[in-house]
Amino acid sequence: MARRPRVVLLDLSREWGPQERHVLWLAEALAKSAARPVVAAHPAGQLHHYARLRGIPVLAVDSDGGWAPFAARRLAAALRTEDAALVHAFSSRSATLAALALRGRSAPLIVSVHPDDTDAPSALASWAIRQASAVMAPTVAARQAIIDVTRADPERVGTVAPLVDLSAPPAAADEATLRELGVPADAPVAMFIGSLAPADDPISFVRAVADARRAVPGLVALLIGEGPQRDAIGVMAGPLGLQGALLMPGARADAERLLSASRVLVACGAEVLRAEAVLRAFAAGVPVVATAVAGIESLVADGDSGLLVPVGDARALASAMVTVLSDAVVRSQCIAGGRRRATEFSLERASARTVAIYRAVLGQSHAHVDPAVAHRTRAPVNPIVVGELVPTPRAAAPSRLTIEDGEIILQPSQAIG
Repeated sequence: MARRPRVVLLDLSREWGPQERHVLWLAEALAKSAARPVVAAHPAGQLHHYARLRGIPVLAVDSDGGWAPFAARRLAAALRTEDAALVHAFSSRSATLAALALRGRSAPLIVSVHPDDTDAPSALASWAIRQASAVMAPTVAARQAIIDVTRADPERVGTVAPLVDLSAPPAAADEATLRELGVPADAPVAMFIGSLAPADDPISFVRAVADARRAVPGLVALLIGEGPQRDAIGVMAGPLGLQGALLMPGARADAERLLSASRVLVACGAEVLRAEAVLRAFAAGVPVVATAVAGIESLVADGDSGLLVPVGDARALASAMVTVLSDAVVRSQCIAGGRRRATEFSLERASARTVAIYRAVLGQSHAHVDPAVAHRTRAPVNPIVVGELVPTPRAAAPSRLTIEDGEIILQPSQAIG
């Protein structure tokens, strides 16, 4: 019987957030499948702590800034000891350390990038991402940005749905919590989760709620998040007749419970920045109204799992909100369709898609990577994919830097691949 390959999941963050939960869930799923996972994390970080509690093998990685040569050498030694067949790095910072540690080794590198990774990465981080056999981006915009700023091969960069635990949606927020926020008793709530910034377009949401209140009296706009447009949105309340119906409590730890208590989730940005919120709405039985952009169209089927409208069209947004709030047939159809869609993004299925990428990179599958195949065939368990993700062995990527006297030297002529 063939030995299961050792897969190292590298995350250098000390904090505990969605990305770290993703790593922990993936490690648990891999332990039940075709790989032997080990979590490589900062010894003082929460991921290291929780992985040990779950009985998952861990490597202590003190990054000392993320890409110091001696930290890379220590990681390289640990990877040799673990006989790592593949390294999956989460964030460009983790990818940088991994790429340095893997120099001279045949083990491939896979990188999951965060939207923040597209904000002017260093030349070294860009080099590291170019070494990856496959790069997974969370949104359409992040995929294109990572290609533009790092010059990564577009065929190696795909857009993959987030890994979200949808098995047990939390109970809806109780009346006391809603009353504390200022929601009147029995008032229908339209919820927005995201940044109060142009990319997520909260202003169109507020205008749409004001318009929708003509047909749905008492409708309340609940915006969860912070951002530079907060003051401008607050000023809109009076002119739009939203006094007492425009609530902005900021970021909330109980956002999922508030979502479960809402009547509709609205995602109206020009890019899909809140795919996780859409998936959680599906699982909680909350209808979704969203803008028709490439990524969201792969997730929301118009008229089945939600309603889609043009970007920036507040009137169309209001009309769709009124429909799901007042038309019982459409509402029931969107709820049922959303719950069906949520089952396609279970941890088991999402983890299986990641394992398919691992197999393709390791040469254990004669087919191209599953996400690309799913994108072409529209299989029922599609991840969200834009572009053909065709991972290739890392060994084919040439080394483009040297280390001299403990300093990393990236040759100017090699800075752009």
